[in-house]
Amino acid sequence: MKHLLIYFTKDLAYNNYFCEFVARKLKAKNIFANTIIKINNDESRLNALLSIDAKKYDNISIITDEYSFSNINKIIATMKTSELILEDDELIVKDYLKYSKHSVLLDLEGVKINILKTSIFYIPEILHDDKSKYDFLLKDIDIESAQILLETSIKPYAININIYNLLENLLYVKVNTNEYSDEIGFIESVKSLFSNKIILSDDIFAYVKSKLLKANKKLSFAESCTGGLIASNFTKLEGASSVYEGSVITYSNKSKKAWLNVGEEYLEGANVYSQNCAQAMAQGVLKLTKSNYALACTGVLGACEDLGVKSGVVYICAISDEGAILHERLELRGDRIYMQEQCALACMLLLTKLDERVF
Repeated sequence: MKHLLIYFTKDLAYNNYFCEFVARKLKAKNIFANTIIKINNDESRLNALLSIDAKKYDNISIITDEYSFSNINKIIATMKTSELILEDDELIVKDYLKYSKHSVLLDLEGVKINILKTSIFYIPEILHDDKSKYDFLLKDIDIESAQILLETSIKPYAININIYNLLENLLYVKVNTNEYSDEIGFIESVKSLFSNKIILSDDIFAYVKSKLLKANKKLSFAESCTGGLIASNFTKLEGASSVYEGSVITYSNKSKKAWLNVGEEYLEGANVYSQNCAQAMAQGVLKLTKSNYALACTGVLGACEDLGVKSGVVYICAISDEGAILHERLELRGDRIYMQEQCALACMLLLTKLDERVF
């Protein structure tokens, strides 16, 4: 389903933090904008709003503010040849489909339009129907093999898919459905086909959290080159406090030694970027936090090599309080932020392989 997101506000459209807030609220209902249009909310720009071809979309969300909410309702009322009524001291279109304070859902010739009155820290209830999501992840299979197997399996279920790499050994499978799709049958088929390679979630951080919660286990991190990104991504999840014990960001050698008791031999020269150093960091944070699992990473993610280690080389380690240990050497590409994001994903993926009873 095609979704159009329109900002018709005085200044909120140019606040990136607010726009990310809107995107998260939409994502919670599994709604993703195909097109985003930003228009200043002055009378001279109303023609730009009216010129949009609404029939190209199934759903439209219009982000307004206190200055434009009533004006947009007036415009839609005119287009629908409808009247305006007063609800909670707000003028809205009379023949609405759903209404919640500061949010009204309308039908305009088959297109569902949700007008939302927002402010810098507030977004009202989004009234579009939730859309079920069946996207999933595949690990340790190349994209060509996955494509062949999935294209064979989708035929009986009226499903379309798109596959892309998150990492070399982690694929994202986007599942596109229609009114004739058998989504449940497809997912059961995929589970049987890929058994130990499928992660039934579109978010590996959320998947790990849910598995830890079910097993009543705790997790901690020792981060260097990611600078706390893994912990940040994980703690964005609701309920993370139930499974997350804590973490340490040891960017310098001094902090690795003082806080995690990493031995001097692993901090000399390029040894700080090594499997041994990553393991010592993981063991240090596991002992410090007394969690069940720990993840650690150390490497070079700057623009240039350091101590003879080229940029993109990272060592990650996952360990458990039962003595299980897994290592991986990564060779990442991209700019600093992109490589940090890849490293965070790789750490989560490594953890899923550490204890198959839990993950």
